[in-house]
Amino acid sequence: VADVAVAPDGRRVAMRFTAANDDLWLYDIERRSVTRVTIEGGDQQMPVWSPDGTRIAYGSVVRNEVGLVWKTADGGPAERLLKTAHQAFPGSFAPDGTLLAYTEIDPSTQGDIWVVPVTGDRTPRVIVNTRFHEWSPRISPDGRWLAYNSDESGHDEVYLHDLTAGGRRQVSTEGGTAPSWPRAGRELYFRNGTRMMAATFDPVTGVTSQPRHLFNAAAFTPDLAFTPRYDVLPDGQSFIVIH
Repeated sequence: VADVAVAPDGRRVAMRFTAANDDLWLYDIERRSVTRVTIEGGDQQMPVWSPDGTRIAYGSVVRNEVGLVWKTADGGPAERLLKTAHQAFPGSFAPDGTLLAYTEIDPSTQGDIWVVPVTGDRTPRVIVNTRFHEWSPRISPDGRWLAYNSDESGHDEVYLHDLTAGGRRQVSTEGGTAPSWPRAGRELYFRNGTRMMAATFDPVTGVTSQPRHLFNAAAFTPDLAFTPRYDVLPDGQSFIVIH
């Protein structure tokens, strides 16, 4: 298993099986059963649930066609959300489900962060585009803040971008990747090497506390920093971690 995403109701987990053609599967926590989601072949990565729990978006590479795809969680047909010039990975939906934040890997600028409406003409809009590598975009539960990580300082750190007024703040101070929001939005979780970290968050000002250590996980290896390898359950206190 390489990627995991917990459904909003906490009952199912979308995951990518690297030993099964990089397809996506659903694990039912209560029934302990596994159901296949994607059958298109190719490479399907980074599943992300819509806020209402009805759809799963993911990055797709099939027959040299790259972009973002989504389908209903009950296994309906795949629908292309966006065709991209380079490989793209979804990060999170806005809380109202109207926007999807994603990373596109452009060889000239490395990773850039975009958002695309999931209805209408689906014209994407760039949010963070520098010569550095930005990825793992996560929109806060109130829709105002975008957490992401960047290597602009020479090593990976977590930042907050204000989607309403612009500007940003640095969250991590000694390294950070793969940010994630619990449902209440009063904390921000992220990885620092093999350590899971948390910072208390003020949704009005965007100010965060000094990050504190929660637990260690051997699966959080530096060579896999670009993929979260964990997700937060709806209670905001429990985690699913790939081992």
